[in-house]
Amino acid sequence: MSERATVTNPGWSTSGLAGARFAPVLPEDEFLHPVAPGAGYATTETSYWGFCVPEQNLMAEIYIWFHPALGTMSAGILLFRSKKPSSLAADFVHHHHFLPTGTKREPTSLQLLLLPPHLYNRD
Repeated sequence: MSERATVTNPGWSTSGLAGARFAPVLPEDEFLHPVAPGAGYATTETSYWGFCVPEQNLMAEIYIWFHPALGTMSAGILLFRSKKPSSLAADFVHHHHFLPTGTKREPTSLQLLLLPPHLYNRD
């Protein structure tokens, strides 16, 4: 009896991408794409926002993983004051997982509420 590996995300490969071009960005790309029939649970869309504030020696990454076949998402914020050996060594790491995404096709946008330092509890 032979064992077969379970393929959780069929089609995931980087082979053949050399010289490939991205498709043009269309207005509907601002929204999550419909889940393809038979899509595996590992189907993922992502949104990334990276920025820096040089005068404060601050770098930040905000990354959101949408898992449309599961109806969930994950989100993470990383803040760095200097180069680190890994993302988990960041000065601030905050992740949330298994958040509901809802059922509507909503824009993949981000809203931030910036609090003055005296209102942020660091304890």
